[in-house]
Amino acid sequence: MYAILKQLVKLALFFFYKKIEVSGKEHLVDKGPLLVVANHPNTLMDPLIVAALLKQRTGFLAKSGLFKNRTVGRVLSWLHVVPVYRKVDLEPGKTPDNRTTFSKCHDYLSRKGSILIFPEGNSYNELKLREIKTGTARIALSFEDENGLEEELKILPIAIDYSNATLFYSHVSVRVGAPIVVSDFKSNNENLDSVTQVKQLTQLIEDRLEEQLPITTDKDQEEFLRQCHSFYLQYQDDAVTDIEKENTLGLRLRISRIMQKLRKSNQKLYTDTQQKLKQLFHDIKREKLTLHCLENNFMHSNKPFAITLRLLKLVLLSPIYVFGMVCNYLPYIIPSMVFKLSKLEIEFKTPVQMIVGMLLFPLYYWFMIVMIGRFVQLDYPLLLIPAFIISGQIAIYVTAQFKLLISELNFCFRVEPQAKMELVALKKDILYNFNQVKV
Repeated sequence: MYAILKQLVKLALFFFYKKIEVSGKEHLVDKGPLLVVANHPNTLMDPLIVAALLKQRTGFLAKSGLFKNRTVGRVLSWLHVVPVYRKVDLEPGKTPDNRTTFSKCHDYLSRKGSILIFPEGNSYNELKLREIKTGTARIALSFEDENGLEEELKILPIAIDYSNATLFYSHVSVRVGAPIVVSDFKSNNENLDSVTQVKQLTQLIEDRLEEQLPITTDKDQEEFLRQCHSFYLQYQDDAVTDIEKENTLGLRLRISRIMQKLRKSNQKLYTDTQQKLKQLFHDIKREKLTLHCLENNFMHSNKPFAITLRLLKLVLLSPIYVFGMVCNYLPYIIPSMVFKLSKLEIEFKTPVQMIVGMLLFPLYYWFMIVMIGRFVQLDYPLLLIPAFIISGQIAIYVTAQFKLLISELNFCFRVEPQAKMELVALKKDILYNFNQVKV
């Protein structure tokens, strides 16, 4: 059953995200005993992505509050989920007791199992790594004390980064770090007491994760980094760069390092770039444009011809667009409506959308096949499913192209000449700043 669920999840992830980029695959460990540690920005999506990446069956640590419902608790236990008791989950005055949790983890690891842990403790939609708890290090070191050199326990750090953790069809970057061999760590720190060893191992895990994630300290810096990333992706060919083109989120990681260095070395340039980027995105939104309108290719093109060509493309694709919308819009939009009605926190948006979508899309496709079969003789009805999927992808593409068309029309016929000049000047100023630091 686990294998079947895993394949279903991998299929759902394939369609839900535009791209999942994985780096460091050579570090993957395919057998235990293994502790997999990851950051936790996106609730249920994080364990699904990591579990789908690993070859072996994986157990999980999860907060004890999920086990309050007896039926849910049984299902979670069947899926090898072990409860962790946190102070925030208990009544006031009670102290969490995780001896049973540690015992279950040791038993699982002794049978060469793999356990996934999110050491931040909670899930929040943030780019940065939050301070991690000591539980992983305590489990690892206590297991090593019990088993000595008989079992070579490893800790595998995995960093997860989303282009936008709350949006369908976004990018995901998964970076697998080199595993930490716990016996090697203990032999190198045998002169330290147990408490210090736990602190040192916790810090090592945090360092391994943090070096694979963007550096930010608050929401303003996160927004600045996102704007830098979007701007640079759009105008990368216009900038002077000392790095090669790479995957989109790998580029964001690089930019975050460069901007943090700039913040320390040249605060004036950093602040000027931040303010101008904020102004550019504000003006573009106000004028109902996209960054595409300021690209050199569009600025120096025959704009009436370019717009006519895009319009012609949309007209030719419109029948497929209509078919794709009919076959996909309801199962696409209903998950978003379900999330709004659930009134859950924003971190649960994508899990709700994907799970509801996994149920709705097959049912809706079956309904569409039945309806079409009433009017047309279908010799191979299942061949309609690829047609539904492909037309849905084309509908997404056409929607994006339509937005570009509207922004181009606004730029050409609605935006005042003076405003255009100011936007172009602002773009050039920001590019000049980027080129000064060779992003």
